[in-house]
Amino acid sequence: MPPAAVERLTKRLALCAYVALLALVVGWEAWAAPVTPVPRAFWLIIKTPPLLIPLPGLLRGSPRAFVLAALLVLLYFCEGVATAYSAAQSGDGAALAYAVAEIFIALIFVATAPLYARFRWRRGNLQAPAGTES
Repeated sequence: MPPAAVERLTKRLALCAYVALLALVVGWEAWAAPVTPVPRAFWLIIKTPPLLIPLPGLLRGSPRAFVLAALLVLLYFCEGVATAYSAAQSGDGAALAYAVAEIFIALIFVATAPLYARFRWRRGNLQAPAGTES
């Protein structure tokens, strides 16, 4: 497979995973999450804007945005692991399904986003950040 095709594939996979994570978080927090004393709007305000901030850079194809978003998505991965553990202990099947989906989507993004950035930097259009040359 030519490097340009791999670059396009990793970019598409990463963008699809990122948008899926955003949709999953919004869908869960807006409609599907169990009722808690804290309003749903609070969790939407806390969890959605961090995902919206790097979105313009991702849509432009900025390699730095992909790397920074991968670091951000690790927080959602951790949240998914904590939710999965809690849901497994309490027997909440819906929360467990949400957590597993969040973990899976986060792993896809964390695996593909840095690959896209690496292929893009190697193509020579951009200079890699200092200290990353091999």
